[in-house]
Amino acid sequence: MRIVSKHIVFHIVGAVIFVFLIPYIFSIDHNNNDRENFHEKPEFKEFRDNQPHRNTRNETFLPQPPKGKPPHGKPMEIKNLYQQKVNTNIVIIIFFYLNLYYLFPKYWIRKKYALWLLWIMVGATLTFIVPMMLNGRLGRNKPFLADLQICLFLYFTVILISMLWKEFSLKNEIQIQKTAAELQAIKLQMNPHFLFNSLNSIYSLTLTQNEKAPHSILILSQLLRYVLTEGNLDKISLNHEAAFILNFIDFQKIRLGNTADIHFDTHIETNNLDVAPLLFLPFLENAFKYGIIPDQRSYIKFELKTSDKTIFFLAKNDINPKQSSGTQVGLKSIRKRLQLLYPNQHTLTIDKTETYFMVTLKLWG
Repeated sequence: MRIVSKHIVFHIVGAVIFVFLIPYIFSIDHNNNDRENFHEKPEFKEFRDNQPHRNTRNETFLPQPPKGKPPHGKPMEIKNLYQQKVNTNIVIIIFFYLNLYYLFPKYWIRKKYALWLLWIMVGATLTFIVPMMLNGRLGRNKPFLADLQICLFLYFTVILISMLWKEFSLKNEIQIQKTAAELQAIKLQMNPHFLFNSLNSIYSLTLTQNEKAPHSILILSQLLRYVLTEGNLDKISLNHEAAFILNFIDFQKIRLGNTADIHFDTHIETNNLDVAPLLFLPFLENAFKYGIIPDQRSYIKFELKTSDKTIFFLAKNDINPKQSSGTQVGLKSIRKRLQLLYPNQHTLTIDKTETYFMVTLKLWG
């Protein structure tokens, strides 16, 4: 809503400047030129040459034009010129928006060039004739050709701008829709995967009749509520995302018991940082899926820290030799999501050895 309001205000301000302010500036410039060139005009020279000079007390008096005839231009003519330019710009701005929102999408994009050109030529004709008719100057305007050239140049320049603007807007809209579709596809892949793994964990607990199974179901309900509600938002508070990570780790601790040494270090300096929801979830799932080694105590570590407006995330886990080939699973989707959400505003570093797998993510902007 705020973006739409800014967009409307931008259009209103631009239209007012184009219709009223620009003609006013040109009218002032026209008036100044008249003042500078007034003494060079033939009528003033003729008037001056026909008047005698007289000297009194060594002072020279130049003849003054008759009263009622101002020496610096004709205010009524300047007013009419300003009104004519305003009327011209009103017609131009009407056809600017008509082409932007109706003619260009309906005719040009659908390759109906003849109909589009017909409308544009009608607009060019009206742009010149209507202001002249409103000012009563049609048929008796002396610099006809010069006014016509200026009017048509301004009109077709504005029409060209509207075409380029609409073309850019359409490409931007298509890109936004494509990005949203790609993100939605990634989420649709991720959420069932998360639910499947979580249900498997609870199933394992119920098979062993673990007393922590009811508590794990409660935590799972909180995780699923977050995934279904907050997961559909564009951005979420980093503190909320940190709480989700903590719940997820607690859920995994219940399942793993004492078979893993799990650490989560967090240090968030400010409450004003936002992040894309569930951005770190694939790293968490990969760490628990491929970092647990049977018959030995596994080591998993997570860090979530901030510095100014920069977010640092780290996930490090041991490598299960039997599943080492699976540590790259899902990274392609993660990279794609980061490119869409944080273009030129992130670095993702992956460090893999024979004994551990570590991911470092840095976000800014």
